[in-house]
Amino acid sequence: MKRKATRFLALAMSAVLVTSLTACGDGSDENAKDAVTPVEAQPMLSELELEILNLETKYNKGEFTQEDYLSLADAYNRAGYIRKQRDMLEQDYRLYADEEAFAALQELSVNLEEETEGIRSRAQEMQNDLELTEYLGESVNLIDSEDWFITMMPKLKEGQRNYYLERDSQPLLYVQTGYTEEGQCFSRVWYTGSDTKRFLSQEGATIRLVTVTAAGADENIADPAETENPDATQETGTTEARARENTTTEISDTTAPLADTPETMKDWNGTFEAWSVDSATGSITHEQGTMQGGVLTGDYTCDVHTGEGALDVYSLWSNREGMEYITYTGSFDSEGKILTEQPSEEIKKKLLEGTDYTDLVLYAYDATGENCLWQGIGGDITAEEYRFGGEMIGLETRPEYTSYEVTEDMTAENNANTAEGTGAATDGGENGNAADNTTGAIDSDTP
Repeated sequence: MKRKATRFLALAMSAVLVTSLTACGDGSDENAKDAVTPVEAQPMLSELELEILNLETKYNKGEFTQEDYLSLADAYNRAGYIRKQRDMLEQDYRLYADEEAFAALQELSVNLEEETEGIRSRAQEMQNDLELTEYLGESVNLIDSEDWFITMMPKLKEGQRNYYLERDSQPLLYVQTGYTEEGQCFSRVWYTGSDTKRFLSQEGATIRLVTVTAAGADENIADPAETENPDATQETGTTEARARENTTTEISDTTAPLADTPETMKDWNGTFEAWSVDSATGSITHEQGTMQGGVLTGDYTCDVHTGEGALDVYSLWSNREGMEYITYTGSFDSEGKILTEQPSEEIKKKLLEGTDYTDLVLYAYDATGENCLWQGIGGDITAEEYRFGGEMIGLETRPEYTSYEVTEDMTAENNANTAEGTGAATDGGENGNAADNTTGAIDSDTP
């Protein structure tokens, strides 16, 4: 009997031990399960990330000073957050009229991939319109609209904003919107397709559209003969009178092109077609020819319609091909120098009366030979040295910019920070911070 009792006691103790071990190892006990849950390791912040975090925390507490705005903008730049840098500099300038911030803003170009949905949408619409000839009218209508301007230039009443977009690491779209020194609104757009390149600009009442098509590309460039109205009455008058009228109303004052073509415009070679419409006067200029190496070459044609008063931009553009024009022709050599016969010194002297020019270059005559187009020049260059470049047809040089990569976390954060009501510091609170801005997004685009 004693042996049996000992055996039963041993079995009971074994059962208790097994039960105890099972409870510890099978995860059935909830407390035990929580106790062994691993904690994910958090990456250590770099020195730059810590600097940004500290400044952002100070900002959100409403403790920012003017110096802090510049410090955080600089930190954003070093981290590659160019849109955040711009937004911080804009806040600094609005609050303190900081000239250093203003100067930096003029040089910044923000990648459209990290912009707000509203800005990206407008830029995409412009790109679509410039890609296809049949939608060019829509691009003119868009760039002249108030919605375009306030979307692309939402913050300041002076200076400019710059945007860019690339395809396969090559420039595709570059946009400038802002104000001239005189306070006039302007917009400029460069579209760089593989075969067709366009420059569209709006300033005041004037809109210009220049299309440059590579040789052999399938592009609908109007034939000069088709745009000329054979029934139009040729204007009469002296060469001097007509030239003086054109130099003040249709020819922009330009300087000689640089010896070397700007790097950003070296690919703008081929046949060109340039339109300029002025809704304030109803006047239209239509130019065609060839551009190589940044200068005009070969035959040149300019059709001029003199308006009789103000017209709606879109109506003027839509009806431009049905207008009556006077056609002027000229020609250039391979260096952009004029081949057209020049007037005598006596005629030049008469043409220059009342101007600040010291010399001129006559570059086109009408069919009668009595009317002409000429460009005034200063004493720093002679008529023989002057080269006609893209600026004569309204084609401006696309600015240089620094490209950068937009990462997924940048776009996600920017999209989250642009919700209505989560704006950055306004022009109100202490030291330029909104009183209730404790959780606001620093890079919000809320006005």
